[in-house]
Amino acid sequence: MTSGMKYKAIFIIAIIIFAVLLVQYGCSTYSINRPGNSPAPKLDRTGSAYVCCCEDGKFRSKIYQGSGMVTAQIFRENLSKYLNKVTIGEKTETCDEAFRTALYEGHNYLICPSLVQWEDHKTEQTGIQDSITIETIVLDTLSGNQLDAVTITGKSSVVSRGWNNSQDLLATPIQIYIDSLFQ
Repeated sequence: MTSGMKYKAIFIIAIIIFAVLLVQYGCSTYSINRPGNSPAPKLDRTGSAYVCCCEDGKFRSKIYQGSGMVTAQIFRENLSKYLNKVTIGEKTETCDEAFRTALYEGHNYLICPSLVQWEDHKTEQTGIQDSITIETIVLDTLSGNQLDAVTITGKSSVVSRGWNNSQDLLATPIQIYIDSLFQ
């Protein structure tokens, strides 16, 4: 094999690897939208947060058991990078119930996510995208003021990979959202 053929073979292998990575990682999309495109508030790193466990996500008649808790855990994981104390609800709560709990436990902030859409087609080879939409409210528990409200969406690639989970669509946009509250 000549050196020219070796370089062509390496080049072709590199293109194939890039294409595989693009399909697996580069085709998921997400967005974080605030009404009126207002800037993110800046939260105090010395504060603490309570994350409400919302109702499980649904699509048509299917309920995705545990998706509310998974969502709260993703928020807690990302908030814990900035705050010393982050607690999540042990059971499903409304935002009003969670507000009372957060206030009682002495937290500065309440993070109240709500799963609006949770479509998981991982076991189907239909070419339909997985899709998630979460509406999230951040409250100052001492004043009761709403500090932020966002809608976070995630969509998988059209190419069904079979191994992805809808919750994987949450990790990156939630991380970016939480980072925006502290930077």
